[in-house]
Amino acid sequence: MTPFRTCVFIVLLAAMALGVVVMRQAQASTAVRVLEFESHWVSLRRELWQVQARVARLKSPMRVYHRVGWFHDTLVPPHENGVEKSSTRMVLNPPRG
Repeated sequence: MTPFRTCVFIVLLAAMALGVVVMRQAQASTAVRVLEFESHWVSLRRELWQVQARVARLKSPMRVYHRVGWFHDTLVPPHENGVEKSSTRMVLNPPRG
């Protein structure tokens, strides 16, 4: 093999290695952006759920009261105003207004 061909071969290998490094860096930065978008998506969905729950409470407070009582009949919260303490289950006072 001539020295010229050897130099061309080494330059081609170096260019390929540099191309692989650049592609891996682009892949890593794209993966980071995807994770950022997914975390932002999760926070937006959480915010949407909170807004929907708030709207549901405003539309029909009695329905929310009955659903909470139905799902959480074994919880015993600390004694607070508006919630009576029971030894076996949570007793909610119905919403007023």
